[in-house]
Amino acid sequence: MQRDGWDLVTATVDGELVGYIYGFPLPAGTGWWTGIHEPVPVGFTDEDGKRTFAISELMVAPDRRRRGIAKTLHDELLRGRREERATLLADPDNAPAQAAYRSWGWRTVTSLRPGWDHAPTFDVLMIPLSAEQRCP
Repeated sequence: MQRDGWDLVTATVDGELVGYIYGFPLPAGTGWWTGIHEPVPVGFTDEDGKRTFAISELMVAPDRRRRGIAKTLHDELLRGRREERATLLADPDNAPAQAAYRSWGWRTVTSLRPGWDHAPTFDVLMIPLSAEQRCP
């Protein structure tokens, strides 16, 4: 990807790709927050390229799920991030994903419906990135 700070982590088993996760820091003026449902805390959507890391996608092959691969990918992507928090958009009806995110420390802040035609409404999840996760 052409975005500054874009990062990808993959998982392979015996040379076969079984999962991946990727994301990027939200730049100033980002469209990420377009369609956010109010109310949100004052300044919540203010970005400068250093505040929030957005996870765009996390996928694990169906026959490889429930083995800790998603958590390992998640932890590796966020380890060493310099941002103070991370965000992702999750399908509110995807109970397994929602349960996993909650168990990993994510919390739902609000919802968001992107501006494209027939876009679904997503839950906006956030997690603080601890000093231990961040690079000095």
